[in-house]
Amino acid sequence: MAHASRARQCPRGTAWVAAGTSADDRSRIVGPGSGSRVHAIEYGWLEAMWTVRLFAYRFPASAFEPFGEHRHAMVAVTPAAPLGPPEPVGDLLALHASAGIQLRVLANLWDFVDAAAASSSGSAASGWGTRRLGGANCTRDVSRGTVTAAAG
Repeated sequence: MAHASRARQCPRGTAWVAAGTSADDRSRIVGPGSGSRVHAIEYGWLEAMWTVRLFAYRFPASAFEPFGEHRHAMVAVTPAAPLGPPEPVGDLLALHASAGIQLRVLANLWDFVDAAAASSSGSAASGWGTRRLGGANCTRDVSRGTVTAAAG
């Protein structure tokens, strides 16, 4: 649930261990003992993350293709109708924990975003370059043949 795990208006940064991530960058950006992925939000968005009622639509994966330099997003290339009604996503903090994704809460995202962007890790930030603020976020589940778009 990497991309569908936050309210979509919430400014955030993400970093993950990529094939070319150095040991130093893994330790500095993701952190020791933190798995291979970190999501960061600002303190001002923590209450919204705790209380948001977020819903996900499931779409046929065949209508979507990877997008972006790092192919981190899925974009519909043909019209796609949801496979059913939206489903509640549930507790976002629990979803992060169950997926082994570290959630970092910061006073300001800029230092994290700048450090991640300059590192050898994979990274993206909403509102700053690779992921735009406010668009629907999608994840692909190849085993189910679906794409999930979250709307909050």
